[in-house]
Amino acid sequence: MKKLHRLSVHILALILAAFLLLGGGGLLWLRTSLPQTKGEITLPGLTAPVTVTRDTHGIPWIKANTQNDAYFALGFVHAQDRLFQMDIMRRTGAGRLSEILGPDMLPRDRLARALGVARLAGASLEHLSPPVRHGLDSYSRGVNAYLTTRSGALPLEFVVLGYEPEPWKPVDSLIWGKLMALWLSSNRRQELLRAKLAKGLAAPLMEDLWMSSPQPGVIKTDTSDSGGDSGDSGAGQTASRKPVFVSDSGDFSGLGRLFDGLWLDTLWDALPQPREFLSASNNWALSGRHTQSGAPLLANDPHLWMSTPGVWYLARLTTPAADLAGATAPGVPFTILGHNAHIAWGFTTTHSDSQDFFIERLDPENPGLYLTPEGPRSLLTRFETITVRGGEDEILEVLETRHGPVISDILEGAGMEPGYVLALADPAQRRDDLTAQAIHGINIARDWGDFTSALEDFHSPQQNMVYADVAGNIGFYAPGRMPLRKSGDGTAPVPGWNGAFDWTGFIPFAELPHALNPPSGRAVTANQKIVEDGYSHLLSAKWRAPYRARRIHHVLGAASKHGPQSMTALQNDAVSLMAQELLPLMLVIKGNRIHSSKALSLLRNWDAIMDRNRPEPLIFSSWLFHLQKRIASDELEDLYDNIRRTRPGFLAAVLKGKTVSGHHWCDDGATAERETCATILELALDDALAALRSAYGNRIENWRWGDAHRLSFANPLLSRLPLLGSLAATTVETDGGNETISRGAYKSNESGTVFTHFHGAGMRAVYDLSRLEGSLFMIAPGQSGNVFSCHFHDLVMPWRDGRYLVLPGGHGDGREPSLTLHLEPTPAK
Repeated sequence: MKKLHRLSVHILALILAAFLLLGGGGLLWLRTSLPQTKGEITLPGLTAPVTVTRDTHGIPWIKANTQNDAYFALGFVHAQDRLFQMDIMRRTGAGRLSEILGPDMLPRDRLARALGVARLAGASLEHLSPPVRHGLDSYSRGVNAYLTTRSGALPLEFVVLGYEPEPWKPVDSLIWGKLMALWLSSNRRQELLRAKLAKGLAAPLMEDLWMSSPQPGVIKTDTSDSGGDSGDSGAGQTASRKPVFVSDSGDFSGLGRLFDGLWLDTLWDALPQPREFLSASNNWALSGRHTQSGAPLLANDPHLWMSTPGVWYLARLTTPAADLAGATAPGVPFTILGHNAHIAWGFTTTHSDSQDFFIERLDPENPGLYLTPEGPRSLLTRFETITVRGGEDEILEVLETRHGPVISDILEGAGMEPGYVLALADPAQRRDDLTAQAIHGINIARDWGDFTSALEDFHSPQQNMVYADVAGNIGFYAPGRMPLRKSGDGTAPVPGWNGAFDWTGFIPFAELPHALNPPSGRAVTANQKIVEDGYSHLLSAKWRAPYRARRIHHVLGAASKHGPQSMTALQNDAVSLMAQELLPLMLVIKGNRIHSSKALSLLRNWDAIMDRNRPEPLIFSSWLFHLQKRIASDELEDLYDNIRRTRPGFLAAVLKGKTVSGHHWCDDGATAERETCATILELALDDALAALRSAYGNRIENWRWGDAHRLSFANPLLSRLPLLGSLAATTVETDGGNETISRGAYKSNESGTVFTHFHGAGMRAVYDLSRLEGSLFMIAPGQSGNVFSCHFHDLVMPWRDGRYLVLPGGHGDGREPSLTLHLEPTPAK
């Protein structure tokens, strides 16, 4: 759960009661929620003894005789360290947050019920192979063994909220993948945003806002950075189609009035924002000819929301048949990112367009039917009961069309135009999704053939996967179900009643982007465009900015040989190619005041490193914030807040005079005179410096990026408690920015003086295929979700400072395992 809204009166009363417990013995009792990490525990469900050895950071090394016993033990330790996180995850997917948090969670629960997250997880379970289901069963038995054998208090969140967790079921583990598919597939938000902006903005101006920076040398994963300017806006490819707007197609033109209603605003506000809006990651693989050891290197750092506890949990699972190490997800038995004894792999999000909103027209003669090319069809209907803490149960009617679940009807006050509903088409809505089976297949793969065979089952969301093996091969594949559309480019809601924009199937697996042993000897993905202009299918009409990919290519190409240390240095690189691109366009002004002259002098000599100890990143970021506001706010008026996150491709095109529309964006429509971009640059710089002086004082040289760019690891519930709140939150200054390899994505305040870091690399890993057991890892904030644990936030500073560790059993970091727990099977009767 990313955040809690208002807490009900009942929950506040419980918080107060929990606070009163903290006196004397109450605190000691709460500390009994810490897990047993040494000695012996007898557990029902094991087939043979298992040892769990934790190192000094609480990272477990599980040694078992069978893989299913290893899964059992992983379920047990996940529950020991992250039980509340696991329970909130399954409740989020099942639409059951209101049961424990009250009516404020109803919008989220309604959305989860409408999308059928838990129902689809249950349907997927029936399609999985026996080995995968056995793994899920074993993991569930391990979680439940902890629930039935634990002693002492439950983790504090359960005490505060006054409930106990239910037994774990295999379907609960599948909910995690469904939620990740939902969070990482952000196109639905982009469609709604474009439709919302279309109410007051001409189509060519919309295209300007979505311009990307040129993508030279990173169109394909196997090419190096050419350093040239391709002139490619990133907006199209051979297979792209004319953007579809409301006024473009026949009988759809009359629906323009729909975009004037409240429903778009309500839908936009209801969809979770940070988790999907800024999803990003880096990964790359180097062949042995570019490495010091002669064996491949692979690096991966997935960028997600930064939270307490974190998304990832490090673990090593060793059996006589396998050695798996890497990032697991609490609630899931399989290793999501990592290595076995033969291969290593990593993911980034493709940011392809895998979702479409369809506006369905209801039958005017019978509202229970909707129109299709074959004639009216009945809406599928089901009813969901949502239990609400402190309130009455809610009966939710959920509708579904041939395209997918109806979203518009689940929101209070949505104000949808009578006679129409909005349905979401999404590959993740398929009942035969086998993505969990694909992860299991990756875990046991021994070579490229096994790996790609497993990926055929990877259905949602589409990911860029890099690969390396001990035989010296590297590769790349982008698996996932990607729709084949009859027409349209997927950038805006389309009519569903005429069939013109229907999906006809999915891109065949063999035709998805992939490469084995690319000629350049490297494969790099960082959410950039991954296909050539001649690619025969539409993956996306819009691509993310290529700055991180270009920087990675540049650094990898600058040295003839690399080792693990140069890979970790690159993952922590804070050079901003966005700043290098935009500053020459911004520094054309001279500055006619003391403060502006000083600021311009600093920026002209800046190395574009987003260093927390320097003033230049702060000046640049604030100037950019005010520049975009001055350029676009008069055109967008009340809609500006929807796009205020920095759009570097748009700004570069405006300052170069190379927008799609040819519109003079720098002219302020609110004034009589015609402003130039130079004028706007000066005014924006004055705005920024005035705001920064007010916030940080008059001495520019004393300003620091770290004063404005901070990351708070805060538990969304416990950080609200008196006294304990300070234990549940840790705030650190950080390097980086929105477009640096070491990603420090931020949200700015209204004055452009605070840039709160909220999104970045919660896990970093570097795999040396010459010595996989010595692979390097780091997560944040720590292994434990228990506020009383010494491993709750103990990795924050090592993570911030770019340090790494070797997992226990890796024999290479000089740290001896500290505690061993023996799990014994219940004796046979």
